[in-house]
Amino acid sequence: MQTRSAVEIARSALAKASPGASDAALDEAARLLVRWGLEGHGASLDLPRALLMVTDLEEVMAARIEVAPEHAGLRREVRGLRRPWRRPSSAAPGGFTSAEPGEGIGTDDPDE
Repeated sequence: MQTRSAVEIARSALAKASPGASDAALDEAARLLVRWGLEGHGASLDLPRALLMVTDLEEVMAARIEVAPEHAGLRREVRGLRRPWRRPSSAAPGGFTSAEPGEGIGTDDPDE
């Protein structure tokens, strides 16, 4: 599948899960989601890290993504987990920076 098609599919899914997000925010979140997939991060996601990824996408979109009700309580427990993907940063355009090579994985802790 071409990357462009993958981004369009991801954008459509994100729009359905988060109807309040702007077009620009959906575009950015879809590009990130596809990038993370191409980097292989989805292959080893467990449920807590999947919810952390959803939380990161929500930050980019400035809108909430609906998740299964049985996982809603787990969302509070993902803070501090390590991310194998880019982590939030208020200093970067789009709100994310890449992890430095060899840096390890960022956490949800803003003081790290």
